[in-house]
Amino acid sequence: MSIIQAFFDPSDKLTTLKDDPTVQIEKEVEEFLINKIYGTKVIVTNTSIANLDLQVLSEIPSGSIPVNSFEYTKSIDILVNSY
Repeated sequence: MSIIQAFFDPSDKLTTLKDDPTVQIEKEVEEFLINKIYGTKVIVTNTSIANLDLQVLSEIPSGSIPVNSFEYTKSIDILVNSY
């Protein structure tokens, strides 16, 4: 299993590849600025042969304030199929 939490700037989310300007990829946040809204996504990948019942806990960074909800932490139950 692999879990990745990525942050993005909703107002400047994509960039183009230098080698191929027709391909857009997500920008990585290199520094966090105060008084700026950022989004986050959690990606869960199951690389095993078995299906997994998981409880995923995500949390916003210390010092941040939630914007779209009042949850500083969020826990969800998911079933992740194999491969």
